[in-house]
Amino acid sequence: MKKCLIMIALLLVLGAMQAQVTVTVVGTDGTSHEVAVDATGEIYFGADYMAIMPTESASQMETFQMDDVRKVLFSGSARIIDVRGAELTIMPNPVAESFAVKGIGSEPQLLTVYNIGGTPVLQGRYSDGERVEVGALPQGIYLVRVGRNVVKLIKR
Repeated sequence: MKKCLIMIALLLVLGAMQAQVTVTVVGTDGTSHEVAVDATGEIYFGADYMAIMPTESASQMETFQMDDVRKVLFSGSARIIDVRGAELTIMPNPVAESFAVKGIGSEPQLLTVYNIGGTPVLQGRYSDGERVEVGALPQGIYLVRVGRNVVKLIKR
């Protein structure tokens, strides 16, 4: 079921043609969590997490561990598009002090690091291969977002 959910999820990105889509995440414990996603919002899926950005300019990202998700429901108007794997690479990962990002491109792009609760903890404009200093962050799991790409980062 988990592999099927991930496979289906990798084909979904919301691009609502109307005002918004409601995403309902049903947990394995039976609880439901609804998130209203507008036309600029995005949903990201990793091997072990799902992240929902309700609007393009939202500073808060909702995250869910895939082991805790039984199903994801969409209501409203959603457009399905083909999603390619993340082109973003972080090296090294796990990281202690700093990491380099590959796949950004030659022009500096906005890079945001989110804690596992979805709160931004670091943000800046970086170019391909440029070092991102994370030594001040506590150990844990983070999500790194550049454009539509989101990659899991482990800070040790």
